This record gives sequence, structure tokens and C-alpha cells, in this order.
Amino acid sequence: MSENLKATDVIFQKYRVDFSNTQDTWVYARFVKDEDKAFNELKLTGEQQITVNDKSMNYHYVNDQAPVDYSYSLKLGKVDQVDFTFQRAKNKQYKNTALRSAVLPVSIPADLAFIQNDVAWKWNGEDLKAGEKLEVTLETDKDGYAIYYGSISDDGREVTFSNVPKGDYVLTLRRMVVSETQDNDLPAKGEMTICYYDKRKISVKESV
Repeated sequence: MSENLKATDVIFQKYRVDFSNTQDTWVYARFVKDEDKAFNELKLTGEQQITVNDKSMNYHYVNDQAPVDYSYSLKLGKVDQVDFTFQRAKNKQYKNTALRSAVLPVSIPADLAFIQNDVAWKWNGEDLKAGEKLEVTLETDKDGYAIYYGSISDDGREVTFSNVPKGDYVLTLRRMVVSETQDNDLPAKGEMTICYYDKRKISVKESV
């Protein structure tokens, strides 16, 4: 917890922004001590705080969007720019910006009527560039939460799901790029993930 932080400690900042044409923009943040960045997340207290576009972020607010490896989240409207401000101390703050233009749009084909196991389909958008990643998931809350990840073809254009039980799901398509944060609590470096996503309800049919 941040009560144990000393002024000499350095903090690793981890941010993520999910932009969309069809959905709200979601933002996420996580803070850890740099030397053990995989563990011991920090809850900011006292003078320390995290804001995004001048709004305070929620600590461990549970929602159907939040990735498990972030501790702060907030839903914004449809915006083109996200400005994170990390107040480390009274006279020390770090600012990092994510732009919608940093990642190209993607969309789920309108004529994709259903998903069939082991049958490939193509997503809409420009080809992936070097360093970009595509993530496609099917999620359901029926009989307990479950998530399934699609396999991406070598050229990045086709998606295939396998061994997904038939039923109704939420299909999410994400294109993402990861870079270093611009303003850091040196010598700690930070990480910024910018995503463009599309999602909608869809059914999974049994394989023929």
C-alpha cells in the first residue's frame, strides 16, 4: 500500500486505453514499485492520486470490461485524447497522453451472423503493422463467467475459435499497440497500451 512508500521509492506506471467507434472509451491504470513490478499493487492515498481527463479513477471498480491486471478504471464518453495525471507528491506529477490516432480502427463484420468452431472469419480494418497485436474473445456469464480466445492466422487477417460450447456470447475484437510512457518516475519506466475495439452479441453454433 502507498502508506509504506518513501519519497525515494520509484513507481512503475501502467496504463491502458480502449477506444471504439461503437462503444464508450475505457481507461485503466496500475501502480507498483519498480523493483517488483509484477507484484504488490499500490493504492494511492494522501497527496497521491490518479486522474484522467481531470476525472478521478475508481479503485478496483468491478465491471464487465476491466482487465484483471489493472487496479484503477474509468468509463469515459467517446473521446479522441486521454490525459493521465499521476500526482506522486504535492509538487511532483507525471502526465501521459494516449491518442485515438495511435491505433487504427477495427470492426466486426456486419454479415458475421454467428461463430462456428474451427471455421475462420476475417475482421474489418487495415492489416496489422509491426508491433501491433490482435486479440479476439468470446465471453459469457451464463452458468459462471467464461472467456475463450480466438486463434489468429499467421497473416493476422483470420480468426478461428475452437472448443467453444454453443450458446450466446459477447464477441470483442481488439487491436492494440504497446509503448513506453512519456513521463516517468525515473529510473522507473512505464507502459502504455492503446487499444481500438469493437464488440457485440453473437451466437456460437455447433460444428458441422
